Amino acid sequence: MNQITVSSQFQETAQEIESIFTSYKDLHSIYSGSIANIKQSLDGLPYSNKQKIHNTEKAFNNALRSVNIKQKRISDQLYSQGLVLMVGNAESITREMFRNLVRNNIRKLKFAKDIALPFNRVAAANNDSDLGNIVLDILEEDRNPSSKLNFQNMQQMKGILQNYLGIEVPVYLIKDLHEYWQVRHIIVHNSGIIDKKFLSNLIAADIATSKYIINKKVNIDKADYEQCFLLLVLLFEHFDSEIERMGLKLR
Repeated sequence: MNQITVSSQFQETAQEIESIFTSYKDLHSIYSGSIANIKQSLDGLPYSNKQKIHNTEKAFNNALRSVNIKQKRISDQLYSQGLVLMVGNAESITREMFRNLVRNNIRKLKFAKDIALPFNRVAAANNDSDLGNIVLDILEEDRNPSSKLNFQNMQQMKGILQNYLGIEVPVYLIKDLHEYWQVRHIIVHNSGIIDKKFLSNLIAADIATSKYIINKKVNIDKADYEQCFLLLVLLFEHFDSEIERMGLKLR
């Protein structure tokens, strides 16, 4: 039986998102191929019809150019939404990874501060997993922003994994992914329109902002999506390595 890893979980969800792009690419390919076939059949007509052929070919070229422009625009919209889905899935997988690690490694857990555990619940716990759930309930209901379990921010995610489990996260991954987390946030909560808060969040993480213009819409293309995917693969592979290195149980 193959061991389930957080990396395999992430890549499985990413494949589901990729199927959206594949379907659209197939549709565009069929349309473009049809135009190409028509142009080829026109080339076989007699020379006397040259002007008609030229006019018809020009019309088809204009149509193809229009299709390609629309394809690019729709493709960017799809990749933008795909990035939102992918980052959202990554956040959920990381949160669930943390929860499982707490349940299955409660005796290895580290605490930055004392946590008051309700005696009656602890006394009723049948196993370490029950104790882990009690700790999770307390951590997840914490109203203090500085200690709340927040996986929507890469810096806080790094602190949570490091402080409670000793899992280290490379600085370059945190910095690069922080930008995509912020992009995802502005797409979801501000229709993708760049504002001062978005730029401030990037500047605070020492991320260049020259390509972002206030009041303009953030643009996500295939290269952005694939770069984010690659970084997330590296992140989850790193998590798997850290879990193995520290002898932690994920399941």
